[in-house]
Amino acid sequence: FVSYIQKRMISSIDNEGNKTSFYYDQDTIRIFLAGLNMSPLTLLWGISGTGKTSLPREFAKALMADKKYFGVSPFRKEPNASYRICEVQSGWRDRMDLMGYYNSFEKKYNETKFFKAIYMANQPKYRNTLFFIILDEMNLSRPEHYFADFLSMLEQSEDQWYITINDKPETWTAHMDGGKLRVPENVRFIGTANHDETTLEFAPKTYDRSNVIELPRNIIKKGEGAVAYYNISYTWLKERFNQAETTFAPVYAKFKDFLDKGDLKKLLEEQNIGIGNRFEKQAEKFITAFVASGSG
Repeated sequence: FVSYIQKRMISSIDNEGNKTSFYYDQDTIRIFLAGLNMSPLTLLWGISGTGKTSLPREFAKALMADKKYFGVSPFRKEPNASYRICEVQSGWRDRMDLMGYYNSFEKKYNETKFFKAIYMANQPKYRNTLFFIILDEMNLSRPEHYFADFLSMLEQSEDQWYITINDKPETWTAHMDGGKLRVPENVRFIGTANHDETTLEFAPKTYDRSNVIELPRNIIKKGEGAVAYYNISYTWLKERFNQAETTFAPVYAKFKDFLDKGDLKKLLEEQNIGIGNRFEKQAEKFITAFVASGSG
């Protein structure tokens, strides 16, 4: 699967129908893939130009072979592939900047790109494929403020992923339940982040809930592109993740034993550092998926 995704990226086609090529080594793809099982939130660090935005975008495009996922919708002028890019602004302070708000004067809901992305993820077309919502330059403002509702939501089980919309009943859609918008379980949030004087540090609350990947400078390489294309459904991928947790449970057991015994446990106790249940569950999901996705 990882080899296939790599080859699809190498033989990518942009939204205008032009041939492009994006090369990522298989270890980077495996870490990204395992992180999708570990957490609904991934943070991609790196200097400008390392392919932080391209990685989830090209991954999403590589998942589906059906022509209806190619190019741009002529009506919405948005990509047909299962991703949306939402640019974070430095002035964002709260959830209204992210989600929009109801305008009482105009009697309509002022939608944002992020709101529309979640709405699109609810459509039948995207119901059974991974759907990436990319928060570009996520740390231009503090996610702990504007993304706070979602950080709390990620602590809940997937069937409780709903975000309250400050809206009027007459404007509720089919995907709202009592003014709450459903966030489908196949959605993954990808935040890109730069290190410079214009950005802010993430709080521990955000780090704790994320798979953090630091992307090095992307080395341009050539490789063999994909010959045949396949539809990779979310159901299929979820089954593979579940299978990995069962098959490679002994591998995680070794890691758990390493945490609980020996010098590491003594060192952590001396520093008054505890390991919570969230970390252990994330480690189990990440390690088993990573091992299942290739050798090494």
